[in-house]
Parts: sequence; C-alpha cells; structure tokens
Amino acid sequence: MTIEKDDWRLSFGKEPSFYHQYTWSLKKWTRTHPSGDHDHCEFCWQKISDVEGTDIQHTAWADDDDTYWICQSCFEDFRDMYCWNLK
Repeated sequence: MTIEKDDWRLSFGKEPSFYHQYTWSLKKWTRTHPSGDHDHCEFCWQKISDVEGTDIQHTAWADDDDTYWICQSCFEDFRDMYCWNLK
C-alpha cells in the first residue's frame, strides 16, 4: 500500500527521526500505569488495551518501555516510510 504524504494519520505521528531511536516489538498490551487502562496508537488513536470491548486492539507494536504504541495497521502502512527498528 502506498501512503500519501497527506495521510490524515501523519498529523498525529511524530517525524520518522523521532521513532527511529526506538526498537519495536509486537506485544500484547498490559497495564503499565495504575491509573491507565489503555493506550492509543501514535497515528490513528486506535484504542489498545487488555479490556474487552468493540474496536479495541489487544496486540500492537511498542517500544521497549511500552511508552509508545502503534497499531498493527499503521505499523504496516508506515513500515517503509519510517524504517522501524525491530527486535
């Protein structure tokens, strides 16, 4: 899939150089903060969580510290543009 430079999701994501400092792994989401029950995709704001519900992903790509999450769809769509470092 060819991603256009004006893809709406790019307005949420940061520059490729920002993400290049991280190594990404496909992970099942787990609670990392006592007060938080989900994270969002850096690009499309897809909800990522371990709770059940409609339109919630349970597995996504995350950095080593589980700070940044990218849904599987956005990760694949932007793979060539962002040159992700994978574990």
